[in-house]
Amino acid sequence: MVIETTRNGIIITDRDGNITEFNEFAEILTGSKKQDVINGPIPDAKINDFIKEVLLTGKDYEDMEFMLCPQTGQGDLVCLFDAFPILDENMQVMGAFAQFRDITERYHTEKQINYLAYHDDLTGLPNRRFFTGHIDQLLRHGVNENSIFAVMFLDLDSFKKINDTLGHNNGDALLKLVAERLKTCCHASDQLVSRMGGDEFTILLQDITDHTEAIRVAEQIIQAFEKPFAVDGYEFYITASIGIAFYPQDGTNVEMLMKNADIALYRMKDDGKNNYNVFKPNPNSGGIERLTLENSIRKALQLNEFVVYYQPQIDIMTGDIIGTEALVRWNHPTLGLIPPAKFIPIAEETGIIVPLGEWVLKTACLQNQVWREKGLAPMSVSVNLSSRQFSKHDLVETIEEILRETRMDPQYLELEITESMTMNVDVAIEVLGKLKELGIHLCIDDFGTGYSNLYYLKLFSIDRLKIDRSFVRDIMTDSNDADIVATIIAMAYKLGIDAIAEGVETKDQLDFLRSQNCHEVQGFYYHQPLPAEQLEQLLMKSAEIKTNSQR
Repeated sequence: MVIETTRNGIIITDRDGNITEFNEFAEILTGSKKQDVINGPIPDAKINDFIKEVLLTGKDYEDMEFMLCPQTGQGDLVCLFDAFPILDENMQVMGAFAQFRDITERYHTEKQINYLAYHDDLTGLPNRRFFTGHIDQLLRHGVNENSIFAVMFLDLDSFKKINDTLGHNNGDALLKLVAERLKTCCHASDQLVSRMGGDEFTILLQDITDHTEAIRVAEQIIQAFEKPFAVDGYEFYITASIGIAFYPQDGTNVEMLMKNADIALYRMKDDGKNNYNVFKPNPNSGGIERLTLENSIRKALQLNEFVVYYQPQIDIMTGDIIGTEALVRWNHPTLGLIPPAKFIPIAEETGIIVPLGEWVLKTACLQNQVWREKGLAPMSVSVNLSSRQFSKHDLVETIEEILRETRMDPQYLELEITESMTMNVDVAIEVLGKLKELGIHLCIDDFGTGYSNLYYLKLFSIDRLKIDRSFVRDIMTDSNDADIVATIIAMAYKLGIDAIAEGVETKDQLDFLRSQNCHEVQGFYYHQPLPAEQLEQLLMKSAEIKTNSQR
């Protein structure tokens, strides 16, 4: 029988919930023997409750995640559980069908990717990505008009001397001890300690009533560092400097809070170290520039101040340009060329990001079509969608209209979305499904920095993963990031999904990616983002070289 050969656990019951079929894999997954359960109820109470509901209401259940604990010595198993009614010729429920799909390996791989992505390999502390993500979630869902919290930056004074004197192994041992001491000082459930990298640590103090609470914690940390650290049989002293910024007075977003805590830290180091410093705003520190940007961004689109640059994407096996990513720049009349990191957050806050995103998409499609009409080889262009664009109800219709206006072949358009945009699974399935029906390719941007659910990659019909530059940057020096990149590439390959690495700047990074069978990259090692005219010249030159080599 088919149910005996499948790798899924199958259970079939009659209308009373008594088991009539129980295959071999169900025995393995549940730890129960067929002869012990046949003609009786399902032994697992939770599963039995689902079956009763199916028999009573005719309701279906799909992809329910279960942790099974079979008494077979092989440890817990993670399964996806489906159940639905069996109907007779009169459409009456005559039994229930249930199946378990073992996803244990995938589950643990996802856990490994997420742990590596969000924790420091040396100390085990949360890393920068975890810390900033936690604050971002706090700002989105955990604050009200009366909320106050503090962000602290801590830097070890003269750590380089100790590292150079004792060696890197002992320096690493010291960092582990520092991490433990900081956790001792900040052990409350609403306090978070993380390592930024090197000898820098950050601390989040949530739900404080006033600034003195944060100052008290800073004083406790300074005092805790008065005790010596023991490394390799030696005792020695090290001090720390701390910068403190408060929400909301010193910033209402992650970037501003982190920046101002960092400024406070380095002002402290300039003033003598081994103490704390609370951020004090400098009235001339960038506020005027931001105000200028906020006031002028609303008209910038109408005044044609934005321009699209294109960064080539390379097949490292052939060296050919196989596609480009469209990247917007702002050519401000007085401030010059402004990078996206400065103006995209403002565009999102003001809502300009939606018409700007549509303009970038239309411009990129038009340019791609121009290159094709000039006889250049067809290639894809990748365009980023913002979360605001993705949540618009008419997104698909807007994209369809742009494709129609520009006469762009949909197979050469790739849309990049972030993992966080797909958190509402039902909406994501509907929207991405419609985009796929148009013939558009889909890419998860900055993969590994979100919730990294591999199951949804298949569910959403994703074509490609883009490995975030924050992982690529340190793959030669950080074993944690190297492991993450290798794991993502291997899992993408296993799922039949392409992987591309961004931010490739050195030959060593390229060689590592090649060794892991990642064949598509983009980054300064090959090309910076280029204006359309320069990229066109590059494409024509490449085509000419290829033609000459074939003669």
